[in-house]
Amino acid sequence: MNGKDDANTKPLLSLLSKATRSNEKAEFKSFILFVQDDAQHLKALNTAEKADNVGLALLKGANDEAIAGYKISTAPEVKNTVIVYRNRKATAVFVNWTPSDSDKLNAAISAAVND
Repeated sequence: MNGKDDANTKPLLSLLSKATRSNEKAEFKSFILFVQDDAQHLKALNTAEKADNVGLALLKGANDEAIAGYKISTAPEVKNTVIVYRNRKATAVFVNWTPSDSDKLNAAISAAVND
């Protein structure tokens, strides 16, 4: 997540929390990296969405070394990038994910878990 964007962050956090719970036997894990935010806001999101099964990490900004490792853009027009992995390989990528993409993301998660 590139900046505070609760309109997309809350639904994404909720979706990932539900997917993590329902795919626990497949050892599905989820996390969100935040590039521009603050720790108090992340704690509040986690509490409000009851999503303590989703890892939340706050990076040090656009120059954090993890950004290059994930190959995600921190350009202002890119609000978020959602990547679904299977065996350390990206199987689906969503740039500027919105709640209207929920069905596609759920399908990508299902495909990755059931593959």
